Amino acid sequence: MNRPQARKKPASIIAVSMKPIDLTKPSPPPTGEPIPLIPPPPILSALTDTTISRAFAQQRGRTVLIRAESDSRTWMWECVAAAPAFRCFLLDTPSTRRRRIPVTLTPHHHAALVTFTLRFLWAMGAGEDSGYKPTPQEIHLRELVRRLITIARGETDSAPADFPPHHENDPWGAAVLRWIDLTSGRWDDVLPLLDRPLSTHTPSWFRMLVTLIGGDVSALREVAADPCPQRGEAALLEGAFLYAGGFAEAALWYYETASRNSIGKRQANICLEIARLAVHIGNLEKANVYLHRAITLCPNDDELLMRVCEEWIRFGNLDAAYQTLVAGNVRLPWSRQVALLYTELLLWAQRTDEVPSLLEKLRTEPADARFHRVHGIWLALTGAYTEARTAFATAVEMAPFDMESLAWLGEIQLRLGQLQDAERSIATSRALAQTPVHTLLTSALRDPNTFPKRWELIHLLNALGQPLDPWLRDPVSAVLAVLSRFGGNRGPWLTQQCVPTSTHKLGIIKVDVPTTDRLQLSRNESAQTLRLITTLPIEEVANRFDDLANEYPESPHPFCYRGELALWMGDYEGAIVQFEFALKRTEARWGYVGKAAAYILLGRFERAQTSLEQCSRVFTPVVGATTPVYVGEMLRILGNDPGAICELTEAVRTKPGRIGAWMNLALCHIRMGDLDRAQSILVHLQHHAPVLLYNAQRSAGELPCWPIEKKSASNVLEEALKMMRGNRSSHTITYFDRSGTLKISRDGEQIQRLAKTQAVFLASAIRGRLIGGD
Repeated sequence: MNRPQARKKPASIIAVSMKPIDLTKPSPPPTGEPIPLIPPPPILSALTDTTISRAFAQQRGRTVLIRAESDSRTWMWECVAAAPAFRCFLLDTPSTRRRRIPVTLTPHHHAALVTFTLRFLWAMGAGEDSGYKPTPQEIHLRELVRRLITIARGETDSAPADFPPHHENDPWGAAVLRWIDLTSGRWDDVLPLLDRPLSTHTPSWFRMLVTLIGGDVSALREVAADPCPQRGEAALLEGAFLYAGGFAEAALWYYETASRNSIGKRQANICLEIARLAVHIGNLEKANVYLHRAITLCPNDDELLMRVCEEWIRFGNLDAAYQTLVAGNVRLPWSRQVALLYTELLLWAQRTDEVPSLLEKLRTEPADARFHRVHGIWLALTGAYTEARTAFATAVEMAPFDMESLAWLGEIQLRLGQLQDAERSIATSRALAQTPVHTLLTSALRDPNTFPKRWELIHLLNALGQPLDPWLRDPVSAVLAVLSRFGGNRGPWLTQQCVPTSTHKLGIIKVDVPTTDRLQLSRNESAQTLRLITTLPIEEVANRFDDLANEYPESPHPFCYRGELALWMGDYEGAIVQFEFALKRTEARWGYVGKAAAYILLGRFERAQTSLEQCSRVFTPVVGATTPVYVGEMLRILGNDPGAICELTEAVRTKPGRIGAWMNLALCHIRMGDLDRAQSILVHLQHHAPVLLYNAQRSAGELPCWPIEKKSASNVLEEALKMMRGNRSSHTITYFDRSGTLKISRDGEQIQRLAKTQAVFLASAIRGRLIGGD
C-alpha cells in the first residue's frame, strides 16, 4: 500500500523553532546602511493594519532590522533568519533600552515576512544558503550591484566587459552594463546609444544620463521644466544629471525628494548635496539649514564633518565651520584632513602659536600638497620666507592648478625681490581665478599710472579703508602691507582679524567688497549670460544681452559677449558688427580679438592682423587670454605650423579645456609628420570630447570606428572645427550636429567621474528592486 508523500514546504519558508530564546542577547552590529524600501512591502501595512509611508531595512549579520513609518508612529521589527528557525521581534522603540518582544504571526503573514527577509539577505549577499531561489534576472542584477560597489570604492572592476551576460528582457541590467562601461571609459559601447531610440522600458534615470551625454540642450531643458523625480535613489541620480547639465533649481527638487526617503548617513550626504545646490542658486539660508541637519544626523563621521566645514568656509560661514571643527577634534579620533582644515583656519586668524604642535603631528604622515601649503602659510606668517618659498613650490609641483598655493608663491617671491618669478606665478594663478588678491598682486608689478585695473584697485583699497598714496609711491611695499592684514587667507574672498565675540569666536570676519565698478559688473553679468546657452534658448540669451546693453550704456561688454555668441552660432559678419559696437563705447581687449577671430574664420587674414595689431598697441599681453587660440589657428591655416604650435601650446598650457586649440595643435603635428605627438593629443581629445568627435566622424563620412583611426584623424578634426563654428571656449563647448541641432560637448572625463561617484546610489537603487522596490 503506497502511503501519500508528505507535502514539501516551500523553499522560501523555514520551520519555526520552538526552542526558548534568550531575549537579553544583544543584536549584532549593523553591517550596512539602511536601504529604503520603495514602495514599502505590503506585508508591513498588513502587520500594522495601517498605511506605511516610509520603510527601511538594514542588515545585521543574519538578522534584518525593519523600520516602518506611518503618519502617527514608527514600528521596528527584528527578523532573525537562522536555520532552522525564523524569529520575529517587535522592538519597543520609545524605550531607551529597546526590549525585544516576541511576535506571533499568522501563517500567511509569517510566510510573506520570511520570504521578504530571505530575499533581502540574498540581495545583500548574506543569504546564499537561505533557501531563497533567485531568478536569472535577479542573479544578473546582484552581480551588477557587486561591480558597482567595487567601482564606488575606487577599486578596479576586473570582470569582463560583457559579464554578467545581457538578458534581453532586463532593461535595468542593460542600462547598468552601459553605466559600468562608462565608468571604465569604454566609449565604444556607450556612444552607439546616441544613434538609436531607447526602449520605453529603459529606466528614466538612464534616459536622462544618455540625454546629458548627448548634449541636446532642448531635450534636457524639457526634463528640467517638468520635474517628475523618481522615489528613492533614482531621484538622486536624476538630480545629479540635471545639476551636471546646469539645471540647479530642478536638481534641488530631485535631491529634496530623495532626502525624504532616506535616513542616517545616507540622508546626511544628501543634505550636504542639497546645501551645495542651495549655495549655487544663492539660497544661503537653506544651505545653512541643511548643513546643520547633516551634522546632526551623523555627528561622529569625520569625513562628513570635513565636507560640511569646507562648504561653510566656501560661502563664508567661518564660525560655524570653526565651532564644528573644535567640537569634532574633541569628540572624534584623530583625522588628518580635519586637522589640516582646522590648522588652516587658525592661520587665517593668525593664531600661529597654536599651529606648531599640529604641524608636528601632521608631519608624521606622508605629506600631500595641502600639507605643504599649510606649512608654507605658517612659515610665511612667522617670517621664514625662504623656507616658505620651498614649501609653496613643492605644493605647486604636486598640485599645479592650486590657485592659492600659486598666489602665495608669487607673494613670497615678491617679498624676496624675485620679481620675474613672482610675475609668472601670479599670472598663472590669475589665469585660474580672478580674485581681489590677484588684483592686489598684479598691481604691485605695474606702473600705478598705467595699471589697466586702476579703478578696480582704488575701489578695493577704499573698501579696505586703505589710502591710495602709499601704492602710488611704492606699489610692492603697499600691496604686501595690505595682504598682511588677511592673515593666512589668500582664497577667493578676504578675511581680516576682529575681536573675538560670541558670534565671531575664531576672531576673523569676512570682508565684503561690493563691486560698484559698473564696467566690472557688466562684464560679470555678460559672462554669466553667455553661459546660459547651456540651459536657455538662443533667442532668450540674445535678448538678455539687449537688456544688459540698456542697463550699462557705457560698457562694451554686453556687445563683446553677444559678439562671442554670434561667433559660436557661426554668424561671423554679425559678430563683427557687435565687436565694433563694443569698441565705439570704449576700448576692450575682447573687442579687438573677437573681431580678429571673426575675420580669421571668414578667411580675411589681413584685416585680422590689423585688428590684432590695434589690440597690442592698447593692451599688454595677458596670460590665459584667448588671443593665442585664434592666432594659432590663423597661422595653421596659412601653413606656418611651427608658429601655430608655439601659440597653441601656450593656449592649452594656461587653459587645458580649450578643445578647439587642441584640435588645431593636433592638425599641425599631423601635417609636420609628428604622428606620435598628434596621436597623444587625439587620445586626449577622445577622453575630453568623445561625443563631439563621434558626431564629427559621422558628419565627415567616415565609418563609425572608436577609437578614431590615425588615417581618418585629420578629416575628423577638420570636421569637428567646422561643427564648432567660432567656439574656441575653455569652459562651454558648443557645436551643431548634422541636423543643425545645437549641442553641448560634455567633458568625457567629467561624465566618467560623475558615473563613478553616483555608482553607490545606483547600487542601492538596484538593491531596492531586488528586495521588492520599483
